[in-house]
Amino acid sequence: MTAITAYRGPLRSTNLHVDDTGGDGQPVVLIHGWPLNSDSWSAQVGVLR
Repeated sequence: MTAITAYRGPLRSTNLHVDDTGGDGQPVVLIHGWPLNSDSWSAQVGVLR
C-alpha cells in the first residue's frame, strides 16, 4: 500500500488540507462538502491510484 502524505496550512481566509496519494498520472482533485471529510472519497482513491 502506498503511503498518503497529508499537508495542512492556511490559504487566504481558510485552512486547506491536502492528501497526496502519489501515483504517476495526472492529478485529480476530489472536493467534499460540509460536514464530510476526505474519508468520503476512500473507495475512489483506491481505484484512481
